[in-house]
Amino acid sequence: MSLIKNFQYAVTGGVRLPVQRTGNVIRCTQAQAAFNVRFDDEELIELQAGMGIQFEQSFKHMVIESATSQTITLYIGDGQIADSRFYGSINALITPGSSGSNAVDVTIATATTNAVAANLLRRAITIGAFAANTLSLRVGFNADATHGIELQPGTNWRFETTAALQVFNGTGVNQSYWLHEES
Repeated sequence: MSLIKNFQYAVTGGVRLPVQRTGNVIRCTQAQAAFNVRFDDEELIELQAGMGIQFEQSFKHMVIESATSQTITLYIGDGQIADSRFYGSINALITPGSSGSNAVDVTIATATTNAVAANLLRRAITIGAFAANTLSLRVGFNADATHGIELQPGTNWRFETTAALQVFNGTGVNQSYWLHEES
């Protein structure tokens, strides 16, 4: 059984208002401006009209603070609050890429960085290290010896980005990788 009641508070700007109410639900239905509430001496939470919170455990008391003087209407208690004003649906259509490139093989010299140009038509790019490589490469937006995703021999990584990427070879030997762009 839900025990939620409606309360109205006249809050003076800059003055803390202690409220001896318990519950696990609070919902603000009226306020002229945003205000802060502190539940059980924890950190401040900002609320405004239309916002509500449901806690896992009940609070014992709260303090309302507002920068401006205003009248605030709150529903406070134990239970759940449902608001039928909010409804709708989201339709999302995710279409696969309509074209792609053949995978391109690239050899990268020791201690160098290769740039993969930005492509505004690209949906994703997959970069893979050849299984025959003896050491790892690094791939990322600013790849170097300590930054980027480590690609060990025989592994790959898919980036869903149109941005430019870099492949870094910090090893003492030439390494090879492949890349495939989807647009």
